[in-house]
Amino acid sequence: MGRCIHRTPRAALALDVFTNAVQRYIGQYFVELGGLDRLVFTGGIGENSPLLRGRICESVQSLGIALDKKANTDGKGDRLISSPESKAEVWVIAANEELGVARETYAKM
Repeated sequence: MGRCIHRTPRAALALDVFTNAVQRYIGQYFVELGGLDRLVFTGGIGENSPLLRGRICESVQSLGIALDKKANTDGKGDRLISSPESKAEVWVIAANEELGVARETYAKM
């Protein structure tokens, strides 16, 4: 208790593997779609982990992604976290699964 989980070797490896997997997905879609306009982080990790957002953006900086470190770590809710130099916007968007379920349920009534 009390120590940061990402400082253990196994946790560091897990973060590296996760970051690499996301990097591959972004790279694959970048090629398939012929570019990138926006990169959006959402859901539990995407909304709540500036550490992982930073690592992921750093891993794809060769695609022109530039993160505003202050915007990445500060703030809550929907927000732009890319720097003005970024070739694509990077956003944090709050997930709202409950609203999606409610809309689907209502549509099937």
